[in-house]
This record gives sequence, structure tokens and C-alpha cells, in this order.
Amino acid sequence: MADTDSAVTLVLDTCNRWIVLGLFGPDLELTQVEDAQRESSSRTIPMIRDLLRTAGIQKPDRLVCTVGPGSFTGTRISVATARNLAQLWDISVRGIVSLRFYAHDIQLSRKESEMSDREILVMLDGKQQRVYAVIYPPAVQTDDTLRYLDNHPAEILKLRSAEAAQPICYGDDPRAIGALFAGESNPIPVIEPIPRPDPRTLLMLAEADRSWTNWEHLHPLYLRTDPASALYPDGFQHGRKNY
Repeated sequence: MADTDSAVTLVLDTCNRWIVLGLFGPDLELTQVEDAQRESSSRTIPMIRDLLRTAGIQKPDRLVCTVGPGSFTGTRISVATARNLAQLWDISVRGIVSLRFYAHDIQLSRKESEMSDREILVMLDGKQQRVYAVIYPPAVQTDDTLRYLDNHPAEILKLRSAEAAQPICYGDDPRAIGALFAGESNPIPVIEPIPRPDPRTLLMLAEADRSWTNWEHLHPLYLRTDPASALYPDGFQHGRKNY
């Protein structure tokens, strides 16, 4: 792998409604973020190719991607694209949890505000009346200190002490997530839309962790086990008694 100070790094996120891309290196900073949730399968590779062409390089030295949770398709595209390119280019990779990426990006944007000491609750609509979520404290966090949740949003708020101040809530679909609070005794919190994320934050998190690995060790984080996986943890095989 290239020396850290001279390495060119490609960052990638397609877990939510955006295609988030960035190419960073010495005297190099190219970013592109598009609202293209349903086009990530066809747009991601051409957009990466355009970034490399603009930078005048054949390939990066490292690759960072989000590994989920998020939409099933978006998460799969993010991880599969990173795995395939890292294998093709023979470069190291780093996976970042999408919830951590969005929460840290929001935290950085609120750093100078009067509410910068409040916790952040970031929620992604997980369907089935559940959300994928993280409660992000004001201090900088690592994956070892964060708890990623898959639950009804009202239940997530109940996990916090009664004395704790209400966190600042963000969601990828504020209307749908807000509707899940209907009928709860607590007042429905104001849910702000997750702002368009900055690719530089993804690079920042990867460089802080310094946990680069081989593409074979990069796996998606879905959080929720689907019924088939729960019933057949070793996989379903035709011709075998699976029950």
C-alpha cells in the first residue's frame, strides 16, 4: 500500500438515497454527491470512472465504503462495488458503518451551534415499523463505543434515562419515521431530514481508525436477520431436510 501521506483514497457510499463519492490525495480533492437512490446500480461505476479520469489516474491506493445498514440493495451495491474494485486493483479497503458516517457528519456541521452538547439520534427507515438507529454522543466515538439498533423508534427513546435531554433527531424519511410515534404517550419528536453527507467525513473516519484490510474481510452490515436466515443459518439447500 502507498505511504499514508501520499496515498490516493476513493470513498463510496450508496447505502441510502445518495451516491456519495470522493477522491482524495496530495493536492487532490474531488467529490460528487447525487440523489440517485434507484440509479446506484447503473450510476456508481461510471461516476467512479469519471472521477479517476478527471484526476488523471488509473486507480486509487485505498478504498473506503459504507457497509450498511440502509436499503438492502444500496448496502449490497456499496459493499460489492468496493470488494470488486479492491480485488481488481489489489488495494486495501476500510468499511464504515453508514449510521456512524451520517451521525458524525451531522455532528461536525453542528459543532459551532448552541446545541452542540446534545446527543444526536440518527434513524434510517427499516420498514416493518422499525428503524436502524444510533444515539451519537457529542464526543468523538469509535465503533467500539457505539451501539447500532434495529427497533421501533419509540422503544429506542425509552432506552435512555428519564433525566436525559431529548436528543436531536434526524431521519432519512422524517414523515414515515414520525408516523411510527403515533399513539405513544411521549410527544412526537421533531425529526430533521439527514442532510446530504460530505465525502470528506468518510475519509476522516477511515483515517482515524487506521484499520485497513483485504477485500475478503469486507462484509455488509444489515443489522436485521431476515426470516429465512434465522430459520436456516447455514443456508437453505435443495434436496436436504431443512427443518
